[in-house]
Amino acid sequence: MNPKLKKERTAYKNTPIPPELQQMVRKELGTKKKNYRPYWMSAAIAAAIIALFVTLNTNASVARAMGGMPVVGHVFQAMTFQYEDEQYAADIKTPKVRDLENKDVEQTLNEKYEKEAKEQYTKFEQRMKALKGEGHASVTSDYRVLQDTKQLLVIERETTETEASSATTLQYDVVDPTLKQVITLPSLFKNKDYVQVISDEIKQQMKKQMADSKGEKVYFIKGMNSESTDGFDQIQANQSFYINKKHELVISFNEYEVAPGSMGPVKFVIPTKAIQSLLVSNQYIR
Repeated sequence: MNPKLKKERTAYKNTPIPPELQQMVRKELGTKKKNYRPYWMSAAIAAAIIALFVTLNTNASVARAMGGMPVVGHVFQAMTFQYEDEQYAADIKTPKVRDLENKDVEQTLNEKYEKEAKEQYTKFEQRMKALKGEGHASVTSDYRVLQDTKQLLVIERETTETEASSATTLQYDVVDPTLKQVITLPSLFKNKDYVQVISDEIKQQMKKQMADSKGEKVYFIKGMNSESTDGFDQIQANQSFYINKKHELVISFNEYEVAPGSMGPVKFVIPTKAIQSLLVSNQYIR
């Protein structure tokens, strides 16, 4: 056996099983009455629970073992946290990136994803304790790879938390695997003029969509009438964004930010001609 693999296998086998996980395993094996049931797609439920716990506690050897299956591209699923009973449910899927030329960027992204997964599940546990068996609550978190080419890697992460009502947030990471860098919104432009230009474009699109939809779409726009003292005025300098497959800039807002919750998160494609003179280059946006 490969010495490195043997070492990782030994470390995995010698990992101590915390008491709370032993209890979870006994419940799955039917030695105790089930009050709730974490469920896994793997047949080896007990081993999966232990592996997940260790992975979430950053045991590198187990993390590599779980992610060692053949995959295509730069992104694969590193871990899943799942829980379900009659009142509460959690399903948190975490991406992991690999084979980036800049290992610092790769490590930073993976550490961020793992940290967020832990925080989401911890928050979910705290909500269950606070509710004390009353009501219902859930959290789901998943990701989509919008682009994975030699030039651009774009990952969208979506989280929905539900209790009395639901709230959905979207986050994006835009990476250039070739030039070894994470792309930020300010890095695409020569100066800060893009903030006002993009904001004006978005407000025009908002007004047009409201007019065309005959009231089905509603946006909160500052100064739209004498009573609208609040509402959208300008994007943030580091506003959430991504670059689509047509090499267009897309600006994203989370649920409730600029529109009623019934509209969910909203996105605006910015015509390249509106920002062409402000771009550093057409390497990413064309």
